[in-house]
Amino acid sequence: MGTKSTAQYNQVAAALGALKNDCGTCDGLMDYFLDTLADFTDALSSSPQKRNLFLQVESVGYKILPIANNIRALIGQVDQPLTAFENFLNNKYELHKHDWTKLQKTTLNQHTDFAIQARRELEAIRGKFQGDTSMYPKGEMVTYVEQIVEHCRQTWR
Repeated sequence: MGTKSTAQYNQVAAALGALKNDCGTCDGLMDYFLDTLADFTDALSSSPQKRNLFLQVESVGYKILPIANNIRALIGQVDQPLTAFENFLNNKYELHKHDWTKLQKTTLNQHTDFAIQARRELEAIRGKFQGDTSMYPKGEMVTYVEQIVEHCRQTWR
């Protein structure tokens, strides 16, 4: 393995790290959002507490939206180089499986293990935040948050 594989490895690792960081931030905000939403639902109609809770739901919702939108973009920024890296590793393996030294095979195996784990993590994140397997209705956290904030706005008024 050489500088190309190391560069691809580093690119995938950096992009995946940024994605996981935003996911952690978004998860924390989403937990607070859902807790506040539960309190909002339990509060008495037209009370000052309900108004304050609505403002908190709205505020946290608007903090979530840019991060959730960024997660969509980051998924693509991980997927594209990861797919290229996987293809590169598969091609390397096929071309050199009979003539590599033990050290070269060890590095290939390490990079392949990393790519497999990165793919698992990416697909778990994709499943959580997008698509048919998402934990959010209609497969989109952004849509879910926007709809909840709008529903709370209508309920409060």
